[in-house]
Order: sequence, then structure tokens, then C-alpha cells
Amino acid sequence: MLWGAAAHALIAVALQNGWLHNSHGALKDVARRLSDILKEPQWLSEFATAERFHINFYHGNMTSQAITRNRPKVRRFIVRLLDLTD
Repeated sequence: MLWGAAAHALIAVALQNGWLHNSHGALKDVARRLSDILKEPQWLSEFATAERFHINFYHGNMTSQAITRNRPKVRRFIVRLLDLTD
């Protein structure tokens, strides 16, 4: 569910800026653009953390400790994205 929330927050930012948002790669590009525009490299690492939850949804490869440790990071990523929307 965290990946879904992150993806929808990325879509909201993309829509607001007129950027593509119709694929996983396009969502990664949103994070890349934000990193470049805002000069904040953590956008890409935060995306990668959220992406782990996407991978885990299909493969179940995250330990419960990794889920617990990374959940707050993804929540912060989502909040930061939503702060960029009107």
C-alpha cells in the first residue's frame, strides 16, 4: 500500500507539472526531475526506498525488520511529494 500511495503522490506532482506519469519509468523520472530541479539528491534514494515496497508486493522479499525500518522513510517521501502539490 505504501508503494501505491507513493505512486499516486508522484502522479499528482507529474500532473501538476505536465510530466508523463503513465509508467513505472515515468514515475522514476518524476523523482529524477525533482532531484535535478530542487537540487536534492535524496528524491532518488527516497524513490528507491518506496520502490522496494513495490518489489516486495510481488516477491515478498523484505524482512519484517526492513519493512518496519523503511516505512517511515516512505511516509516522509509521500508527505514531501504532497507538499509540492496545490
